[in-house]
Parts: sequence; structure tokens; C-alpha cells
Amino acid sequence: MAGTVTGTGTSTTPTTTPTPSAGATTGTGVISFNGLSSGLDTQTIITQLTQARQTQLMSGPQSTLASVQAKKLALSTLSTSMNAFTSAAQALKDPTNTAYNVKKATSSLDSAVSVISVDSSKAVNGTYNITNISQLAQPDRVIFSGVADTSTTQFGTGTLAITYKGGTTNITLDASNNTLDGIKAAINNANVGVTATIINDGSTSPYRLVLTSKNTGSDTAITQNLASITSLTVDAVASAAAANQPQNALYKLNGVDFTSKTNTVSSAISGVSFSLLGTNTTDTIQVSVQSDTAAIISKITAFTTAYNTLHSTLQSLVAYDPSTQSYGPLGADMNLETMDSQLHSMMYSFTSGFAGHNYKSLAQVGVSADSSGALTVDSAKLTAALQSNPTDVQLLLQGDTNTQGVAKKIYNYMDAATKVNGTMYLRQQIYDEQITNLNKLIAERQTTLDSYTAQLQAKFNNLEIVMSKLKSQQSAVDAFTTSYSSSANQLL
Repeated sequence: MAGTVTGTGTSTTPTTTPTPSAGATTGTGVISFNGLSSGLDTQTIITQLTQARQTQLMSGPQSTLASVQAKKLALSTLSTSMNAFTSAAQALKDPTNTAYNVKKATSSLDSAVSVISVDSSKAVNGTYNITNISQLAQPDRVIFSGVADTSTTQFGTGTLAITYKGGTTNITLDASNNTLDGIKAAINNANVGVTATIINDGSTSPYRLVLTSKNTGSDTAITQNLASITSLTVDAVASAAAANQPQNALYKLNGVDFTSKTNTVSSAISGVSFSLLGTNTTDTIQVSVQSDTAAIISKITAFTTAYNTLHSTLQSLVAYDPSTQSYGPLGADMNLETMDSQLHSMMYSFTSGFAGHNYKSLAQVGVSADSSGALTVDSAKLTAALQSNPTDVQLLLQGDTNTQGVAKKIYNYMDAATKVNGTMYLRQQIYDEQITNLNKLIAERQTTLDSYTAQLQAKFNNLEIVMSKLKSQQSAVDAFTTSYSSSANQLL
């Protein structure tokens, strides 16, 4: 009837879960409504809370990690400089280093006398005068008269005997090898110390056989019987020419007469080999032997450069900077400051352990410090020291059985610091361990942060669900109230 209220007299609350719509976001396993029901900017709230928690958890270990990594990088730079200085010191302290005693020799007239080689272990500094080169060493030559061709005309056959330097070799000539080409080949194949060649003088019978001793000197005369078994004849005039006679070289060395079977002389000047290139009876040719300082000066310069680099590196890594009121990347490290001080002391120290020798400090040979503490090399002074007293310079750097030289002292100190289980190695291990532990801590805290973010997301999602349910219930109440009011009005 009119005004009758139908139904059970109770209302049913909707229980459906809202589906994501505008303003909703989804994540892995989680649906985020982002204020759909509450009207809150939940994602911004979660981001801000996560960032605050991240600062709390991460800022400390991440700052420490950056500091340790910077120290490790600085230590790597320092280790590079230390290793370079150690190597430079090793090159100077090594007793097998021949750079200290390298010799060179020069000739004042290369067209007459040319230096071939110098044995630094035997050569002695000095000037040697070569004069009156009256003749050069020559081989013996036997020249035969010319014939018309080399390959068709056959000569006699028989046994060719060649005697050279006391030995005789018999060579068979027959129909297979008795042309001029064949005879030449037979002699060369016999390897008797005599070379056979064919020359062409341009005449109507131009081809001449020439026998030449392979060695020079007055004892290299060739004896042969070729003319007696073939129709070849010796050209006596050409063979007897001065240029074709075996002879020794004759010259004077420091006024003393010398004879040499060859024009390459290796025994006249100790450790020096030279060649006589032409006769000269007017000039005094000086062969000068002196220390070749270029190699050792290069190594000493490399040593000082490596020291300067290390000194500068140490200063930049640990020194206090008044302008920034802070220390270098490795901080106020007393151990490294001590290293710099000790190296400085060793480089500039004065030793009394080399009694009777000329040099007791690097400054005496031209290695000194400028106002900044860096080493400089006076090349002229160092060259003069190496020229006049190379052994004393070597002693200063290498030392002897009783006293360590500068380079040896430096090497021993640096080697102890840079080798495995040395101070630099152990410090590197400490930094590596700290970095490993900090990375592990950061990873653990990241896991905690991720969990915290997930918890916030879940809580705000639950809030949205609750708010959605409350809004659904409110809608039902509102609908019931409206319906009831309408029915009541009808009854009235």
C-alpha cells in the first residue's frame, strides 16, 4: 500500500574492492591507489618518507666509502711514483750496469783511419797518434792473359795444383770443366783460400782469369801450375804490379813501427778496433778514447726526475694547504711525511765512507736542489766528473762492501716499502678491505630500505581500501536515508 516500506529493515554494506582507475598505480604484486579514496598524494608521501629513511641509512657509509675510494686512488698514484723511483734507483745501483764505463773512440781523419768498435771493458781513455801509413795490407793476385770466350773454348786437361799458405790442393781439369768458366768454378769449389774471377778488359780477347788470395798480408802468395797444363798464360807484368803484390800494412803508432797482415787492426790499441783506409805519410791521425757519458747521464737524469715526481706527489697528497685549510687526499699522514723527509736526507747526505775518492755527495758531481727541494742536474759538471773519475761516480751511487752508495741506499729503502707485504702493499689491503665491508653494509641497508618502502606502500594501499569501504557504506546510508524520508513523506 501507499507508504509501505519494503525490504528487511536492514541495509547491506558493499564489499567489493575498488579497481584501479585514474590516480591509481600498480607495482610488482602491489596495486597502489595513490589517493583515489583518501584524496591524499600517497606516492609523494611515500617518496619523501623513503628519501628521509635513505638519508638516515645511507649517507654515513656512502660518505665513508667515497672517502676511502679517494684515498685508494691517491695511494695508487703514489705507488706509481714510488715504483718508478725504485726502478730508476735499481738501474744505478746494479753492479752489472755497464753504463758507467761505456767508452767511445773517434778518429781525427776518418778518410785514413776509421774506428770500427770499442770494447769498453778493455779500452783505456787516452789519445793515440797514428802516423806514416806507408802501405796497406794487400792480397796476392795472379792475372792471366785474355781469351776470346768463357764457355766454348776448351783448354788442356790434367791436375792443377794450388799452394796457398803452406797447403797444396790438387784440382782435376778434364773435358767437363776445362773452359774458362769451368776452371773458375773448379777453383772456387775447391775452397783452397783462393778466389777465381773473370774480368773483361774490352780487347779482342777480353776475358782474363784472376786468382786472388782471400786473405791479405805478405804470407798470402799463390803458387799454381795452371799455365803448364792448359794453353792459359800468366800476364807477368800485370801480376807483378805493386797493387797486386801480397804485403802487410805498415804504419807508426805513437812513434813505434807497426806491421799488420790486415787493414783491420784489433790489437794495437787496447779495446779498440780500427781500419786503415789509405796511405798517409804526412798527417798525424789521432784516435781518441774517452768515456761515453750519454748513457749514464741519461740514467742519472731519469733518477732525479723520478725523485722530483715522487717528492711532488707526496707533497700534494699529504701536505697542508693554508688556502683550503685542509690536508691532501691522504690526510695528515706522518708515515708519508717521514718517507719524504728520509728520502730528502738520503739524496742530499754527505758520506765519509769513501776515503781516498773524489766524491762524497751528489752535489759534488752536479746534482743539487733548487729552492723548492727539486733536484737539478748540471750536465757540464756531471760530464766532467764522469770523464775524469767515472769509477768514483759509480762508487758514489753504488757504494762498496762497507758503505752503501746513494742509489743503493734509496733502492733498499724503496724496495722495502713497495714490495709485497711492504707498507704500501699493506695499506692497499686495508683500503680494499674497508671498501668491501662498506659495500656489504650499503647492500644490507639497501635491502632494509627496499623493505621499508614496500611496507609504506602496503600501509597506504590498505588505507585506500578502508577509505573506499567507508565511502561505500556512506553511500548506502545516504541511499537508505533518502528512501526512508521519501516513504515517510508519502505516509503523511
